[in-house]
Amino acid sequence: MLCSLMAQNFRQGFFINQLNKSPNCSWTGEAVFFQSGGRVISGYVGDIWNTMADVLNFSLNVNDVSNLSLGVPQANGKWTGLLGELQNGHTHVIPQLLMENNRRSVVDFTQPFATLGVQMVVKSRATSHFSWLWSLTPFSAAVWQAVLTFLLLISITLYLSLWTVNKLFPQGKEAKPDFFGNFMCIYGFFCYQGSASRSNLTSIKIMMLWTSLLAYILIQAYGATLVSHITALISWEPSFNNLEGLLHSKYSLAVVSGSDIHSALQKSHGDVYEAVWKNAVKMVNNDQQAFHEVCSGHAACFVTSEVSAVMNCTVTPVSDLYFSFWSSSGLVKDFPCKHLIDFTILRLRETGILNILMTRHPSPFWKRKKNHHHASDNFEGNVQLLQIVPILSLYTVSIILAFFVLMMETATAMHT
Repeated sequence: MLCSLMAQNFRQGFFINQLNKSPNCSWTGEAVFFQSGGRVISGYVGDIWNTMADVLNFSLNVNDVSNLSLGVPQANGKWTGLLGELQNGHTHVIPQLLMENNRRSVVDFTQPFATLGVQMVVKSRATSHFSWLWSLTPFSAAVWQAVLTFLLLISITLYLSLWTVNKLFPQGKEAKPDFFGNFMCIYGFFCYQGSASRSNLTSIKIMMLWTSLLAYILIQAYGATLVSHITALISWEPSFNNLEGLLHSKYSLAVVSGSDIHSALQKSHGDVYEAVWKNAVKMVNNDQQAFHEVCSGHAACFVTSEVSAVMNCTVTPVSDLYFSFWSSSGLVKDFPCKHLIDFTILRLRETGILNILMTRHPSPFWKRKKNHHHASDNFEGNVQLLQIVPILSLYTVSIILAFFVLMMETATAMHT
């Protein structure tokens, strides 16, 4: 009677009743996070249940059981782990649970709220790709050629300027022309060790000013790119990124016996799946054994968002999402107002709230339609010549301006 009255009030948009019981809510997985000492839940699934608690006017009694695994069935029909707690009535809700048929004997699933995939992971290895030329990698060869060319041009221009002035004013105070000295002075700008010339010639001042600006910009670009390249030097790219590549690698595929992945692989058709099942699969008893195989460095395994076992090593995803599984909440048998909760989840989906929460809490396991690939805004690789053409163009203009000013200074000196 209470549930039907609340359902009617829900359709009208207001509530006047409160559930007599506060369901005990237990969790495992990454879509729910504990806060306030394990008394509050958040995350995608956590926000769904918090929203339903606000809409349906009930409270959640949260139990932090993130140290428990979901559990497996035993020969006597009993379950271990969280599902065993649910079977014995010690907890009432597991907010995130994949909808497996063999769990229906102990769980009443709610309406699904997400489609999840699985990712293949392997142990990460930090590999150094040291080279004696690593300090040259931030710039492309064309950029280095352009920089050296401009160093020579600037040095030649400065030398000619000083040579012309000394010819016109033999008794002047300008420095004597010295090509090597001029080159080292310009090169010092690019090492943060140069100093501006004390020449009174406007043409030389223009060249020095633009040279210092060019050197500053190139040094900043070189330093920023060098950091990313040093980081890349200790990164590791796996030797495969799909099941086809797995077959040609030294890795096996650890699969937990009786798991969703086990069933999905058995049901999948195709030469690749048959070859993987025949030549690469290594059966294990639980997630911990699968992760032990992964951490040994000789096996890969599929992981889902509900895996709660802790790996003793750092892993790297090496594939896109495989398969598709419905994710929902697991309720204890004969849970009060299950139909009202299902109806609320449907309304959250219809109104787009589930999509908003999914966007707010992104996960690598969301199974969505693939978007068209767009050009990446992230910078990758070394600096190309085309990227600094505007800077070099401005600098070329400054050199031309310096020559023009030098000619004017020369003409003025000859007429006086």
